[in-house]
Amino acid sequence: MKSILLASVATVGFAGVAAADVSFSGEASASYNNYDGFFYGAELTAGMSQALNNGLTAAVDITVTCEYDNDCDVNSGAISITGESAGITIGYGIDNAAEAAGLDGILNDDDMDGASGFGTFGSASVYLSYDVMTEEIVAAVSASLGMANVIVGFNDAGDYDADISATLGSADVSFGFDSNNDWDLSVSAPVGPVTLSASTDESSNWEIGADYDNGAGITAGLTFDAANYWEVTVGYAAGAIAVDASLDADSYVTLIASYDMGNGLSVLAGYADDGAGWDGAYVGAEYDLGAGASVTVSYATSNIFEAEELGAEYIDGATVEVSLAF
Repeated sequence: MKSILLASVATVGFAGVAAADVSFSGEASASYNNYDGFFYGAELTAGMSQALNNGLTAAVDITVTCEYDNDCDVNSGAISITGESAGITIGYGIDNAAEAAGLDGILNDDDMDGASGFGTFGSASVYLSYDVMTEEIVAAVSASLGMANVIVGFNDAGDYDADISATLGSADVSFGFDSNNDWDLSVSAPVGPVTLSASTDESSNWEIGADYDNGAGITAGLTFDAANYWEVTVGYAAGAIAVDASLDADSYVTLIASYDMGNGLSVLAGYADDGAGWDGAYVGAEYDLGAGASVTVSYATSNIFEAEELGAEYIDGATVEVSLAF
């Protein structure tokens, strides 16, 4: 991130005015693929902040994204005034009250156009937002009540969502429900190097699992659910080497590996077989040039390797990409 400090200049009549911090950050990439040709894209975020009286801070931020063959779009932009116990944000592409409070359900919106504010009173916080596009009003409250954390949200249409989480001994318990009569319950607890978990919901879609980590780079996991679907995962990471593999009830197999050769150069490879006649593989080399710059060369036999869970985001064919971050 590059920052410019705009200090007060007494010679032009601004003596005594507090300094404002203006920052710019962004990223850009350009690539060539033997099937899709050239592509480039860039994103720029500009931010300004100013300390006000009474511990308040005023801030403005805006993010612009440009892509090949597309116009530049302003993805988000906001003006905010915040303090330690209260604040308000006005803009577009911002979180509504439910999202800001930490809910993850029917009321959430992380791309709202409008206004959102919060206030903190002891161990409780209150959130309120108004969406100028949908005219929806959302309110939420989060509070710490002894061992439990409670978040409740509702809108002006009568919809509500709630989440209760607590730590009981060494076990983490979470229960959520909403106005659609949906609910879910989950429990997890460590037993030595193994973490056991279980969950269920209003449709009895239960799942149980166990994850093993020996603390020295060896991991393993097993899940099984009400639909008789299961998945087994194993992993090993030590020094420059990392290997992960998985197998599920549909005979879907994945195997990925990476090796850090030092001096910023890493080599990656992966293979997958869906058990129904399809398979694919990729190889790649990523070179870190430092200061946010990198070069990637890859070859993949299927776009399936855009999926992050397979260890890389390589697309079908041979690709050369240069990425920059500022």
